[in-house]
Amino acid sequence: MLKLSDAISELLETQIQPKQKKFSRLIESWDELLPPELVDHCRPVEIAAGRLKVMVDSPLYKYQLQIHCRSLIKQIRQACPRAQIRQIKIVLG
Repeated sequence: MLKLSDAISELLETQIQPKQKKFSRLIESWDELLPPELVDHCRPVEIAAGRLKVMVDSPLYKYQLQIHCRSLIKQIRQACPRAQIRQIKIVLG
């Protein structure tokens, strides 16, 4: 019989920690990669299946981030290759 503590430890080691490592490196690099005028208005909130979800605080910054997406993906891939980002999804929030 599997103990709950063992199941939680296994979940942390196999699922949560690897994702956290990928995400933390990207978060550390985010402000440096983003154009300065967008730093206070755009923040990454999720990585899943090669897609980075970014929340922006207004339609203006959503549009500006869309303009930079292609070059930003290239920069993210260089700075954080383990994250394997292929797409950025921008949401208002």
